[in-house]
Amino acid sequence: MKRNAAEIKFGIEIECMIPSGVSIPAGGYHHGLSINFAPAGWNAQSDCSIHCPSGYKPVEIVSPPMRGEDGLAQVYYMVEMINELGGIVNDSCGLHVHVDANSMSESEVMAVRNAFLRYELAFYGLSGTMACYRMTNGYSKSSRAAGVGERYQGINLLNWIDPSPLRRRNNARTIEIRAWAGTTNPDEIITAVYMAVALVASGGSETASEIKYARDAARLFVNEVWAAPSNRIIPDESVEELAAILQQRCIDSRL
Repeated sequence: MKRNAAEIKFGIEIECMIPSGVSIPAGGYHHGLSINFAPAGWNAQSDCSIHCPSGYKPVEIVSPPMRGEDGLAQVYYMVEMINELGGIVNDSCGLHVHVDANSMSESEVMAVRNAFLRYELAFYGLSGTMACYRMTNGYSKSSRAAGVGERYQGINLLNWIDPSPLRRRNNARTIEIRAWAGTTNPDEIITAVYMAVALVASGGSETASEIKYARDAARLFVNEVWAAPSNRIIPDESVEELAAILQQRCIDSRL
């Protein structure tokens, strides 16, 4: 079932490291503390998977469910704030985007997974030189090498297949894309959000045909998915700039 990207809720998790002297209290995993300078609902959580150099502390910046142009504006603002505070990333950091799948059937969710498998190299390729590492990392391995019910892969369906009691109560079943390396580049993060939401909005694919090179996967994703305005979070906005970012990162990835 195709959906309108402008109306689909999404959320984002930005794993990063903040200078130790910066006052951002971080709550426990899935029990984040509100960030006082952030829009309502944004919180900070601790994350033991992030390995920090001296002088930094690990933090996962987590958004509330958002949608449309306002949601993109919030993402951009928060990334800019992370950069202003001196936030950095390393290879232990990841970027995750959740997309609302609460009303989707099993066949629809599996169709989205098939589409992800088709364009998988483009999703990993957005991380440029970190793409190969992400495809083999224990937290984000290629979904072609993972079972449907595994959490730590490029596309995670467990929040839909077996949601927590809290997700059930809040009608918050999601499809999560975990392919990307951590980044504080706002253009790259906005591109990732656009890609994840477009994948779900497109309705997916009946088959999981494989594309051999990341640059070809990126080109086909742009031509087959972003070509439809209904698959864009801002329908009347050109995706040429995002497409150029995606294509160049995929070339850099050497996948």
